[in-house]
Amino acid sequence: MFDYSVLNVFIGLVFIFLLYSLFASAVQESLATLIQRRANTLYQGISSMLSNTPIRSLPFWAVILEQLGLFRLYKFLKKTARLVMATNKKKNVEKTDTTREAVSIKKAEIPPPKVVDMPAPPAGTALLAVTPTAPLTEKLEQRSQVEDIKKNTSRIRLFDLFYEHPIIKNYGQNDYFNRPSYLLDKNFSTVLIEVIKNLDAANKGKTATFSMVRNSLETQKTNIDQEVYDILNHHFNEAAGDLDAFKFRLEKWYNDSMDRVSGWYKRNTSFILFGIGLVLAFVLNIDTIEISTYLSANKAVAAKVADMGVAAAGNPANKGDSGITKALLQEINKNKDSVNTLLGLGWGDHGRKDTAFIHRLQADKPGGLKRALNAAVNWCWKGAYLFPKEEVYNEMQQATDSIPPKVLADHSSYIARKYIWYKTTTKKFFGFFITAIAITMGAPFWFDLLGKLVGLRNAGKALNTTNVPQPTNLNTDLDG
Repeated sequence: MFDYSVLNVFIGLVFIFLLYSLFASAVQESLATLIQRRANTLYQGISSMLSNTPIRSLPFWAVILEQLGLFRLYKFLKKTARLVMATNKKKNVEKTDTTREAVSIKKAEIPPPKVVDMPAPPAGTALLAVTPTAPLTEKLEQRSQVEDIKKNTSRIRLFDLFYEHPIIKNYGQNDYFNRPSYLLDKNFSTVLIEVIKNLDAANKGKTATFSMVRNSLETQKTNIDQEVYDILNHHFNEAAGDLDAFKFRLEKWYNDSMDRVSGWYKRNTSFILFGIGLVLAFVLNIDTIEISTYLSANKAVAAKVADMGVAAAGNPANKGDSGITKALLQEINKNKDSVNTLLGLGWGDHGRKDTAFIHRLQADKPGGLKRALNAAVNWCWKGAYLFPKEEVYNEMQQATDSIPPKVLADHSSYIARKYIWYKTTTKKFFGFFITAIAITMGAPFWFDLLGKLVGLRNAGKALNTTNVPQPTNLNTDLDG
């Protein structure tokens, strides 16, 4: 008779991967909507088309952090810190200037220095005409303003002009979601031709012609990024004076570039799903190695999880990895809770009655670094502590078979983190890593594989149901 135990284990694992892949996809979609990932990726794609290719030489770890979004967070925090420091420095300078002015008033008896007439500054350099006694910070600030003006007037950023066009701005939903997530190739070519035509102010309001657009581009040749000019000039030459042919080439260029941008989005989505999968594995204790071992040893549980997988395979709505409906999300949560109950996933009571873990907490005495971190956190946020206070450690010394309620009430989150770290061995971390990789594969992959395994299981059942007794004496007349 066909043995389903091994197949049930495989179906159960695939169903669990499908379940948490759907859950991770729902989280990823929510984050993508919140941070406008699609709109920002489209903006990056168009800006890369309409600007020079940046030269980047980041180390591997920085590339990974950037893909996960942590590198942008780091740069944002660094920029914020510099802004705060610059603001404080400016306030100190203003305070110093006020003090000096007060002192100079008291010394009114000292005659002022003789003013020497200075020649008028050349045109366009008014910002550099500072007095000799002006503070150094003011001189540097005015010089930076001049440099910014030079940058803004000497270079034309076509992608900024593209996104400032009324057609593109009209695609925005509101002030926050102000960029389109999708853009048709026809709209891209129409807006880009309008932007190029309007580089010459005399062309505004006129119907675009091939010669008008080309002449406008040639006029601003030195103010446009060289790579962008070379690409547009190539399309102009290939169009051979036909504006419709030029539009067609722009649309083809856009579609080819969007294929590459779609690859960016999918790759970044894989990184995000891996991060979400790793967090889910740690929080919910989804250890693939431990789960497979448990299902192999408990055939009844493996059969129940496999039955859930068979039911999921018959629901085509579970195949999608985006735009998950509310009803489907409720079904995911229900199945997730059922599977967690069957397999005993999660961290239980976080070691509240684990004798070995209690001994570990008792031996974990607060050191100088922990005291300093506690003092720093408590100084920023009164009543908050990163590590338990010394009084809590004293109470832990009285613990025998369970953690005291006072410690649990004051530091339940710390104990939970400590217990997860205590239980996460090298083997368990590898199991979490496999889970995260599986979630990265995506729900459609696991749904297709689940359907094939369920078909194999049903085929085995069909073979085993043909147990009809055959007659032993047919009494066939061979002679006719």
